[in-house]
Amino acid sequence: MTHDAFSDLVLFSVCLYFFCINLTPSQQRAGLSIACLWIGLAAGLGVIKFSNFSPMNQWAQGPHRIIAAIAAVSSFPILAFSLTYPNSPIARRMDGAWWFTFIVGGLGIAIWLSGAKIWAQIVPAICSVPITIAILGSSKGKQVWLGILASASLFASFGVALFTGPTTKILNVFSGTQLLHYFLAVAIFLICLTSRRPTTEAGKTN
Repeated sequence: MTHDAFSDLVLFSVCLYFFCINLTPSQQRAGLSIACLWIGLAAGLGVIKFSNFSPMNQWAQGPHRIIAAIAAVSSFPILAFSLTYPNSPIARRMDGAWWFTFIVGGLGIAIWLSGAKIWAQIVPAICSVPITIAILGSSKGKQVWLGILASASLFASFGVALFTGPTTKILNVFSGTQLLHYFLAVAIFLICLTSRRPTTEAGKTN
């Protein structure tokens, strides 16, 4: 397994864990679960793409590119919405989360397919603002530092994607691809760990 494939495996594992956890009755965070699903699918295909197993790695090139674009234009909008409005049907219910993702993600992919490839970078960058506000707003006490670290990791992942190439070596240790995966894995882990849970009608957190 290559270093790039391993970094994608780490991201895939984090996404798979929180995809399952956020669907439990005690959590009711379908929006976060769907966001983890798409990012996790892209990471899973990335493991194959960056592996040494030919011809599987060649087959994964196209699907990984498409799923990564879908993840960029759909996962971050629903993540931003779910963190900002955790009690909404879109954030709590799977049908609402899927409809939101279908509409917003479908529009984003249509723009991406029209030739505006940069749209897959613009959408996450825009969504990072409400995501950060929601994270810091819900962080209390010792969790404030976790919220700050989550936001910093999220912005770091975007910075790596925008300003470094996939094979660019950082400190002669990590490639741009590896840092993107690791920063995003840390961000998703901390976001799901510290974000607000939905509340019951009585106003108590589930």
